[in-house]
Amino acid sequence: MPQTSNNQQAMVSIIVPVYNVERYLRACLQSIVGQTYKNLEIIILNDGSTDSSGKICDEFSTDPRVKVVHKGNAGLSATRNLGFAMSKGPYVIFIDSDDWMEANMVEVMVNTMEETDADIVISRYVEEYTNKKRERADRLASGAYEGKEPVRLCLEDRINSCVWNKLCRREVIVKEFPINRKYEDHATVYAWFAAARRAVFINDVLYHYRQRASGIIYSKDKPQLAYDCFLAELERYNFAMNNGFEEIGTRELLKRGKKILKRIVKSASPFTEKVHYSTRIKEEMEPARTAIKTTMDLKNRVRMRVLWHSPKLFVALQGIAYAILPKRKKKYGLYE
Repeated sequence: MPQTSNNQQAMVSIIVPVYNVERYLRACLQSIVGQTYKNLEIIILNDGSTDSSGKICDEFSTDPRVKVVHKGNAGLSATRNLGFAMSKGPYVIFIDSDDWMEANMVEVMVNTMEETDADIVISRYVEEYTNKKRERADRLASGAYEGKEPVRLCLEDRINSCVWNKLCRREVIVKEFPINRKYEDHATVYAWFAAARRAVFINDVLYHYRQRASGIIYSKDKPQLAYDCFLAELERYNFAMNNGFEEIGTRELLKRGKKILKRIVKSASPFTEKVHYSTRIKEEMEPARTAIKTTMDLKNRVRMRVLWHSPKLFVALQGIAYAILPKRKKKYGLYE
């Protein structure tokens, strides 16, 4: 396996999809070219930006480690897949172009990977708001996790499915990102953990995740986005049921399905569209229906029974309930 030394470092491929992020792009790219670890292959893919992002990408092309690709808009998944196909390094990391890295991120993660013979290294990160910072970590202790444990922790969401706080050996990247769907990380990263022999979580805070109002987790008017999240969960459920994680798969499908239904009902979309997606989710959760009694409290069991009786009635009643409940005040400011 690749080893580093003072004289010879293994190459790390950093893949950066870019789309209309002119306000934040320079800070992101400066944090990458300024890494203390120098043997980098930096692949910047301008995915048909209509602002000045393409010109900013070209500013960094004088660095011999940087490859800039300008292409027609194809979406995040297709762009990440292309970047990975172009990459050559034995170690790979995907970075979002509106975020930034600590200067020693790659060095710390590579050293950890080689010292522990890990296939995936995961770091802590900071959520960056306009008025606050919030340090985040996966719900597990620092250290090594082996065998089936890493994928189990991922399926339980104790390890998050975001790609950007993870350094991977390229051989564990066995599943591509799904094309033309959001929540592509959630539909993909669990398979990487399934292919890993060992994953290591470290306490170092190495990544800064900018919270933007345009991010998909803040989109409230598109049930299709929420449904994409459900499709990812359905894939994870099918994997779990076929690989000895039946209890986890059933529990997580119902839990995630309930949250996604809430997003759909609270969206600003037409009533008929809400009913359409609620009906689809009801039908696709049918295999897990018998577990509702053992995985949900009484209030949520009643809600789900209404859903199975009539998605139209479910959307109507839940819509009334959410309309009369007091609105929570936002604690954190979002970037544009």
